[in-house]
Amino acid sequence: MDTRKEIIFYRSVIAILIVIIFVLCGLLVKDRIFIKTTKLENEQHKQELQSELDSLVSEHAKVKAIYNVTSTNLKQKDSIILANAEEIRSLIFVKADYKRVKRKLELLRKLSQTYIYQIDSLYKINSELREENRQIKNNYTHEQQKNADISKNRDELANKINKAALLKAYDISATAIKVKTGNREEKTAKYKKTDKISVHFTLCENTLILPGRKSIYIRIARPDNKILVKNLTNDNSFTYNGELLQYSIRYDVNYENQAMDITAYWTNHSPGQLIAGTYVLTIFEEDNVIGETSFSLK
Repeated sequence: MDTRKEIIFYRSVIAILIVIIFVLCGLLVKDRIFIKTTKLENEQHKQELQSELDSLVSEHAKVKAIYNVTSTNLKQKDSIILANAEEIRSLIFVKADYKRVKRKLELLRKLSQTYIYQIDSLYKINSELREENRQIKNNYTHEQQKNADISKNRDELANKINKAALLKAYDISATAIKVKTGNREEKTAKYKKTDKISVHFTLCENTLILPGRKSIYIRIARPDNKILVKNLTNDNSFTYNGELLQYSIRYDVNYENQAMDITAYWTNHSPGQLIAGTYVLTIFEEDNVIGETSFSLK
């Protein structure tokens, strides 16, 4: 082969090699672009799947928090949902097939929707039961209040009747008296001149009281609260609400439900019994205070 032909041959070979090199370079660039694009798509798919999973799990957690799940059946489904979510998370981490993970996500979403439907139904049932229970409690409370009102009214009526059936004294007065020669009596305002104290009052008319013998006790308290006793030898005491009290005068009457004017006397047997000041006079019948007044001596 002459020199010219050799040159042409080598040039042809070089041209072919250059074309092959350009083709290979083009394929290499294309492969790199494909790999980069595929990697980018996979990363986007991973982020998309991860975002969907996180959103689903977050929504599931909110539902549990809102409804405060306590049912055993719902707790079992909750465990299944969380187990499936963990499996999908692992598949995303190892970059499993996008379509496979997507299908599992869709199945998990349907399972979660069923869970939400059941929990919502259970919540509605519980709400209805709570409302029914509230109504029952309200009705019970209302009946209790009615019974309490009836009992209160009955007690108030009984109390009014009991109060109405009490003996009362009115127009109560106390007068200090000096006894002069010939048993003549005159009023006095001085304790040193007082020989006796006249107590006058009227027992009221009351048809609700049982008629019969009534013991009226009169207590006269000095300004220093010491009780003026009837005399210095007798046991001058009576029982009032379980407590033993001294009395100044005891007056027994035969009460026949009609108004009665009564005058009773306390006699001063010792000059030292009286002092200057205001005296309080209280009238008792059984366990009741039926009247009270005061008077002064100087």
